[in-house]
Amino acid sequence: TSCLVEMDEEPPGPLDEEALDTCLIFALMTGSRPVDEIQVMRKIVVDGSNTTGFQRTCVVSIGGSIESGDRAYGLEQICLEEDAARKIDEDDETIRYRIDRLGIPLIEVSTTPELHSPKEAEEVALAIGRLLRATGRVRRGLGTIRQDLNSSIEGGAQIEIKGLQELELISKVVEYEAQRQLSLLSIASELRSRGLSPSDLKEEFFDLTELFASMNHPT
Repeated sequence: TSCLVEMDEEPPGPLDEEALDTCLIFALMTGSRPVDEIQVMRKIVVDGSNTTGFQRTCVVSIGGSIESGDRAYGLEQICLEEDAARKIDEDDETIRYRIDRLGIPLIEVSTTPELHSPKEAEEVALAIGRLLRATGRVRRGLGTIRQDLNSSIEGGAQIEIKGLQELELISKVVEYEAQRQLSLLSIASELRSRGLSPSDLKEEFFDLTELFASMNHPT
């Protein structure tokens, strides 16, 4: 590229005013407090989906809440950032991207960690989507809205599930992740009951794809 911004040879240009206005409208709708000054930051991207090697992002407002059902759920912050290129093909040596959506403004809405069930996670995501559509300024349809979920259970680990596009799948994905972590905790408990310690475990990996494929299981 010969673009000076992409080559990191000049400061970022002005923000897209329409996108910024949309962020501020959504902030007012949710009671989120706009920051005094917007600073453009850079997230390092190493997978090739940003030609610059970084993604520009900025915090527009902090706090607020979204109504869902009979209660309000807190928002941590509302950000404005740019979309990445989308991967269309991959082989052993090359990854190919389309750059038709590269740089398109995105609104990122982060909720506080107070969603305690798969159903709540799905309902709050639907509420955020409805409110964004009410602005009349955002695109609709599969691929234009994506969810990143941070899921955890007591005794387990916090896992980020990225890029969910179908809102109706959120509750199932959260449920399956909880079941996966419960299974791992059960395995760990069984190993401890047999007197095993971490030092007894060896890093040997086995491909069980064919074994699982031959098993009878409900669809």
